This record gives sequence, structure tokens and C-alpha cells, in this order.
Amino acid sequence: MRMTSSLIFALLTLIVSAGFTGCGNHAVEFDKDAEHNPESLAQEFLFRYKALPDRASTKQKAQIAAREKAEAAVPDAVDQTKSERGATTKKVTVPTLDGLLTETEGRVAGVPGMSRTEAGSKVVEILAKEPAITPDDLQLIRERLAQ
Repeated sequence: MRMTSSLIFALLTLIVSAGFTGCGNHAVEFDKDAEHNPESLAQEFLFRYKALPDRASTKQKAQIAAREKAEAAVPDAVDQTKSERGATTKKVTVPTLDGLLTETEGRVAGVPGMSRTEAGSKVVEILAKEPAITPDDLQLIRERLAQ
């Protein structure tokens, strides 16, 4: 009897929950504002550009130097066997302007409703107004994105 009532309760719970909206087999709709557009790409590029290591502020450079000094003080694991060292960690690559441009080129090509050249030119136009970007870097950005 107890088993039957539990089974009936579970079945009713499933039926009721399937009746609510969002629980059925509805098509997933994405927000159109979440798609890439030249303005959002330029904003993301600028944010990541300012975070590049060679554009770090004096304070950030001091923090990096202090971290590297602390890591250098830790003895190397040359004399240890592999099992004593533990699992090797993944090497982190340092972000570069070239890598950032490569990623942005791919995203510019995927802007809906615009050609790659048109979207790239719009991104370059927005970035040209930013004083944080050096003239040499801006020239490289123009060459890579507005072609």
C-alpha cells in the first residue's frame, strides 16, 4: 500500500511538472543582444588590450615581479622523482597583441548582418578613438581587422 501511494505521488509529480511552461520540449531562444556586434567587440578588445602584460601599470609590474621573486625562492624539484613531484601543471601562455588580434578577427567574421570588412572597419573606427591604444598598435589593428 505504501509503495503504491509513493508510486502514484511520483507519477502525479511528473505529470504536474511537465505541465508547467519551460518543462516541455520548447525551442530555445537566445537574446539577440547577446550576439556579437562591432561595439561589443571593440569594448572587449580594449578591455583585454589594457590587460596585456606589456601594458601593465607600474603597480601591476611590481606585483608581478614580487610574485616571480617568491616563486624563484621555492626550491626546484630536480632531485625528486616524478611520483614525489606530483602531477605536472599546465603551462599558462602569456597573452599577446597578436593572439588578441587573431581571436578578434575570428569574432569579427561572425558578426551577423555585416561583412567581415564592414564589421572590422567599424571596430577599428571605434578603437581609433581610444587614447589607451598606442599609434603603432593602432596601425597593426588597422592592418589586421580592416582588410
